[in-house]
Amino acid sequence: MIVAACLIAAYHLCFTAWGLTSGFTFDDLMNLGRSLQYSKASIVRDVVLFFRPSPLFRPWGELWYRLIYESFGFTPLPYRICIHLLMACNVVLTYRVFVLVGGIRSVALMAALIMSYHPELQVFLFNTGFCYDLWCYFFYFLALAVYLRHPELRGRDLAVVLVLFVLALGSKETAVTLPVILLTLELAKGGQWTLRRAVPLLATGAVSAAFVLGRVYGVGGIGSLGGGYQAEFTLTKAMTQGAALVRQFFLFDQGLVLLALIVVAGALTGSRPGPRRAR
Repeated sequence: MIVAACLIAAYHLCFTAWGLTSGFTFDDLMNLGRSLQYSKASIVRDVVLFFRPSPLFRPWGELWYRLIYESFGFTPLPYRICIHLLMACNVVLTYRVFVLVGGIRSVALMAALIMSYHPELQVFLFNTGFCYDLWCYFFYFLALAVYLRHPELRGRDLAVVLVLFVLALGSKETAVTLPVILLTLELAKGGQWTLRRAVPLLATGAVSAAFVLGRVYGVGGIGSLGGGYQAEFTLTKAMTQGAALVRQFFLFDQGLVLLALIVVAGALTGSRPGPRRAR
């Protein structure tokens, strides 16, 4: 297990360390400039009041830009270090969630290995402007980890999941899918439905609905931007995106290297089960 983890870490650093030398992009300057136009109190308010339209659209990312700037000044290195640490955390979270879902460590290591480096992820290595996706993934998978660790969420655990969900929504609107993922996990689990089991789904569904109606489709919301910010639900779109996903994740130059490392990681761990959810 330790050897496999070191292998993944070495693979990750080998292909990503160069990103620390990247400078600012146009997106960074735009995002940083926008974060300085508003007070920190107003940005925090937009994070908390997720159901209201916000001129920042993704306020958590703007708050992060602002805090780094005020702490370290106008220099790209602190942003790059934070981004690389965030990407490393996301690899660990990927492993943890897959262990909790399936209980097979070798499969979880394969997922973590894919997340440790992939050509389609390289944009995150040099463009800090994509921090919104990384923060969304971080809070999203952290919420999943808490949920899977405590399947019948009690008050405190449910509150933690909802807070993480709100932060994920404040990072990027794609987090709105969390209730659907939770429902899918519960359907796969089977068993008898109880009120306690349904409460997390109802709570996250209510948060998601409030976000979509307010922040996305409210007056001045994200949906008013047009273009790629408008939701599109068609069979053609689904098939096109599905085909693109297959090409992006499996057909690339380093595919043989990644495949070989997946085999090695699987051989090092065998099929030892990890912790499973309580039933």
